[in-house]
Amino acid sequence: MIRFLFFFLLFYIEVNATCNNCSVTFAVGSGSRFGDCLVTYIKAKWIAHYYNIPFFFQPFAYSNRLAAHSLEKWASFNKKQKKKLDFYTDVSSQKQPTAFIVHLHTKMKDIDVFERIVHDKSFGAEVKKMLAPVVPINWLKLPSDKITVAVHIRKGSGGDMPLYSQQEYEGHQGSVIYTEKLLYRKAYSDKKWPIKFPPNQFYIDQIKKLAELCDYKPMYVYIFTDYAYPEVLLKKISDGVGLPTIEYDSHAKHTYSTTFIDDFYTMARFDCLIRPGSGFSRACQLYGDHWISMYPTKATWKENRLIIDTVEIVRTTDTIKKKSQKKRCILLPKK
Repeated sequence: MIRFLFFFLLFYIEVNATCNNCSVTFAVGSGSRFGDCLVTYIKAKWIAHYYNIPFFFQPFAYSNRLAAHSLEKWASFNKKQKKKLDFYTDVSSQKQPTAFIVHLHTKMKDIDVFERIVHDKSFGAEVKKMLAPVVPINWLKLPSDKITVAVHIRKGSGGDMPLYSQQEYEGHQGSVIYTEKLLYRKAYSDKKWPIKFPPNQFYIDQIKKLAELCDYKPMYVYIFTDYAYPEVLLKKISDGVGLPTIEYDSHAKHTYSTTFIDDFYTMARFDCLIRPGSGFSRACQLYGDHWISMYPTKATWKENRLIIDTVEIVRTTDTIKKKSQKKRCILLPKK
C-alpha cells in the first residue's frame, strides 16, 4: 500500500509539475509602432504573471522613456528552447527549459480578453510602475471644473493606406446590412482594420453618449490625432455633436511642441477616454485610471459607410457628480 502511494505521488507530481525552467519574453518588429510594442510587452508580462514564471525584457523604440527599460531584467536565454506562444500552448506542461515568445497578435486562452487583466490589482500596479515615464513630460493643463475627455482619433500616418469610409452620415442607427466587399481590402486602411480607423461619426456618437452618461455636465474634450489638420477635424466633431456644454481643444490651439510620448501620458490623466482599436490608446487605457472608457469592438460596412455597431463601455463607477468645493468632478458610489 505504501509503495502504491509512493508511485502515485510521483505520478501526481510529474503530471502537475510547473514549468520551473520556463520564461517569457516578447518580440516586435524594427518598425513597430510604440502602442503595438506596449501591448505586446503587457501581454508577455501577463503570461509571466499568470503562470508565475520569469519575464525577460526586450528593448524597443522609445522604451528608454519608460521605467521598464531599466527596472526589468533583459532577455538572456542561453541554451533555452524558444517557442512561439499560440492558442493551444500549454505553458504549465512543458518539461524542458523553454523561452516562450509573445508577439502582437498572440492569442491564448489566458489572454483572449485583454482588458480583463485590469481587474487584477497587483498586476495593474506593476504595469503602472513599469510604464511610468523617466523623461520630462510636457503636461497639458486640464480644467478642474469640467469632466475631461480624451478622444484619440487615427486617420493614418506614415505608411498607412488612405481611408475609404464616408466620415459623417445620418440614418445609421437602424438595422445593419452586411455588404462588405473584399475588393478594397488592400487599398484602404479602414477596410483592413475597421475598428482601428473608425469614421468621424463614431466619435460624434460616443461624445453624445458620454454626455448623456454624465447628465450633460460641462465637459472638456481634447482631440488627440495624427491628422495633419486637427482644427478641421475638431470643427467637424464639434458641429456634429452640437452640444453647448462641451468645450473643445486640440494641439492646433497650442503653440508648444508635443510628442506622442507626451500624448500617451497626458491622455492617461483625463477623466474619460474615447478611443479606436489602436494599440497606443489601448495601452493608455491600461495605464490610466479613466472613469469611463469607450471603444469599438465590431464594425460592418453598408455601401461606403463604416458602421461601428458594437461599442464597449468600461466604467469604474456608477455615478459621476460634480463636487463644488474643489470644482472637480469626483466619483460617488451608487446608492
